[in-house]
Amino acid sequence: MPNIGAYHPIIVHFAIALLVLGVIFRWVSLTGRAPFTGPAAATCLLLGAAAAFLAVHSGTDAHGPVAAQQARAQHDSARAATLFTQLEREFPNDTNVRLLSIESLVRDRDNARAALTALARFPVSPEDRRLQLRIGFLKADAYVAAGKPDSARVVLQRLGNAYPDMQARINERLKNVQ
Repeated sequence: MPNIGAYHPIIVHFAIALLVLGVIFRWVSLTGRAPFTGPAAATCLLLGAAAAFLAVHSGTDAHGPVAAQQARAQHDSARAATLFTQLEREFPNDTNVRLLSIESLVRDRDNARAALTALARFPVSPEDRRLQLRIGFLKADAYVAAGKPDSARVVLQRLGNAYPDMQARINERLKNVQ
């Protein structure tokens, strides 16, 4: 089953709404005034149960990145690095998880060279603007961590040329390159 962690809040609320609606329909069906509410209640309750199953699955998918990022926020780099590595093993084809793992090499393991190597092997479609920007920013961070601020500036300047509408954000990053 694909990683649906990003949709967890939506799925949870949808499941809750279906289950509440099913209970309401069931109460109304007990009065006998609206004959359609009996089958509607059963349908809503069954769909709500299926949605609850998906909510559990999406919550499990969403929990990993959250736990790792919380560990990082608590300045527990070793735990964050371990969790990101575990996530990458569990979801090897998930682009977001792979990028988080590469970011962890820079931020949690202080291994900028390994991050740059991983980014060099990362396939990116030229049409995927979001991914191009994310990888560019990660490369710049890795170059800074590796003690190569000039290379970071070059990467950011290339991003600025390719995406002029992002120039303000890129200029902010350029100011932080030491």
